[in-house]
Amino acid sequence: MRVAAMAVEPVEAEAEAAPVEADTLAPQQSEVPQEKPAPPAEKQILPETKPFRWQPEETAPRKKPGRVEITVTSGGFLLAQAPGTVTKSYGVAYNPGMGNTVPVVKGGGITTQMLSRNRETTTESSHRRFPRISVGVSYEFAPRWSVGTGITYSVLRSNYTALSGTTETRTERYLHYLGIPLNVQYRAWEWKGFSLYISGGPMVETAVGARVETRSFVSGKPASEQWETLSCRDWFWSLNVGAGFQFRITRETALYLQPGLSWHIPGGHHIESSYTARPLSFEMDFGVRWSF
Repeated sequence: MRVAAMAVEPVEAEAEAAPVEADTLAPQQSEVPQEKPAPPAEKQILPETKPFRWQPEETAPRKKPGRVEITVTSGGFLLAQAPGTVTKSYGVAYNPGMGNTVPVVKGGGITTQMLSRNRETTTESSHRRFPRISVGVSYEFAPRWSVGTGITYSVLRSNYTALSGTTETRTERYLHYLGIPLNVQYRAWEWKGFSLYISGGPMVETAVGARVETRSFVSGKPASEQWETLSCRDWFWSLNVGAGFQFRITRETALYLQPGLSWHIPGGHHIESSYTARPLSFEMDFGVRWSF
């Protein structure tokens, strides 16, 4: 009897152990979190790409009309030397030619007229123009088209040498002109900050003053000297045309070089100068432009 009781006890223990294992496993399965489905990935929208073209933003020329430009120019010096004339007169006082407004030079009680009396006088002249300085403003009223004006300042020099016997008279005359141009410009080509343009228009100039320096020599020795500042009136109309090359170093600043032709319209009574000695001249202008 004792043996049977011992055999039954393990069986009951095993039966009681089986439900305990089931109860302990159930909570473990419930603690595992369920994975949520991942949200769909957002579709990336890439910007539209264009063909590559090297043109930095700071140097790209503006395309829209309405741009205002200020120009500072120096030039007009190329081929500015104009041939002069050689004239001969007999018994006539030397006059450097200001429309008979320049008095005969006097000094030390001796006049050129006294020294050239009853003698042949040979006069040589030459003319030159100094580089012109101008400041202008232009307005782009349409794509590639602009109109501009401004003010110019020019100095014309004339040299005269009169020889009569042993007497020599040397005269330098400086004429000062102010001008107002009116130009129309067309930008024909541009690429990476470089551009080519054509410009042309009329200009009116007026003489605002003159200075005459005269020195006389007798037998090679100084005899007299005189400096005079004179008022004069002289108007000149001219037509100008040129083709320019421009390079933008920044968005607002550009350098340019402009060769061209200038024709001073002859006619009427004008003071003898490089404008009258060479009405048609080749010029070379260069300067700086600022855009706004």
